[in-house]
Amino acid sequence: MKFWENQWSEVTRYGKSPAGISRGDLEGIDGYFAGHLWNDYQRNHNQKALETLLAYNTQHVVNLETLMVLSYNLKLKDTPFLESHQLPLSSYPEIPFRSDLETIQEILETIANQKDKLHRGKGL
Repeated sequence: MKFWENQWSEVTRYGKSPAGISRGDLEGIDGYFAGHLWNDYQRNHNQKALETLLAYNTQHVVNLETLMVLSYNLKLKDTPFLESHQLPLSSYPEIPFRSDLETIQEILETIANQKDKLHRGKGL
């Protein structure tokens, strides 16, 4: 486990998203928010929420390759094979799904309102 902790620390040192990782309109969106997208689709039949969720999930799958290549190349630094075995980063494919900024904003506001009600209810 120590190897991955060290490698992930080095991969993420560039900020929120490691070099080569694109989040686009979904920067800052996480798995908790993805659950809200799914709930919005299920409860309200909001196709834009489903499209945004598909964009989010597809980006995660696409970014797995980049993370693998970055981790592999970082590990090569500890070997004599750095020059001969280093992998190039692939080009970022076109994602067929588009996030809907209005849906994202509405859900962010709903989450904020829910948190506010929770805090007021507890006297915080």
